[in-house]
Amino acid sequence: MTPPESSFDSQKYWMARHEQYAGSHQATGLLGSSEQANAVLYELRRRALLASLRGMDLTGARVLDAGCGLGDFSRLYHQLGAEVYGCDVSPRAVEQCREHVSGVFECGGIIDVPGLFPNVRFDLVHCFDVLYHLMDDAEWQSSLQALQAVSAPAATWRITEIVRPVPGANHIRPRQRSMYDPQLARLGRGITEERRLHWLLSIRPSLHSRLPALSMGLEPLCRIWPLASVARVALWSISADRRSEHAGVAEGGLQQR
Repeated sequence: MTPPESSFDSQKYWMARHEQYAGSHQATGLLGSSEQANAVLYELRRRALLASLRGMDLTGARVLDAGCGLGDFSRLYHQLGAEVYGCDVSPRAVEQCREHVSGVFECGGIIDVPGLFPNVRFDLVHCFDVLYHLMDDAEWQSSLQALQAVSAPAATWRITEIVRPVPGANHIRPRQRSMYDPQLARLGRGITEERRLHWLLSIRPSLHSRLPALSMGLEPLCRIWPLASVARVALWSISADRRSEHAGVAEGGLQQR
């Protein structure tokens, strides 16, 4: 794979956004949208995540929030009984999480995770809206390898990815399943479920910003094909591929309630 020609520095970009919009969801959500609109955006993500977990018992589970931002999902995992660890490239974001969320938070990128938490193996890896901001394909591949290195044998991942092009976005590098599948297979993993997100946002982001309640009402359209294919963002559940010789025999792991 050839990285796109870009001088974009994602780390500097996110550090600057967190400094400029400290404590606001404009630092991590829709830039230029109101707190109300971003609150709806995060609520839609929260609902989709809970649906993908389907009553999974996280009591005592070790969860990595890779790219934790303001800690919205770290907080949710803690409420579900998990032992939470998080990382972000922004020192301001990490400071915010340490002040307001229960867990262990360190400053660094995904490729730094093995060094940030050297003695921890995670039962669940959460990585929302991060991987498609890695513009360099080599860094993206290394990030997937880093997540695998800190995953317990039966660990599951929950990640989001943009699966349709976003014209004019110089801070986004969408990668479809055709790119993910071979990389995940090399790690002994595969995508076991896909949920499309944010149907209205994909069609009229400005309308969501003005009338966010519409997004809440129309979100179920993301579950209806072929309408779902319009949505640009997908939530993937990723598990060890038991058919792979690299997957091994999963011991322990998360239990259903």
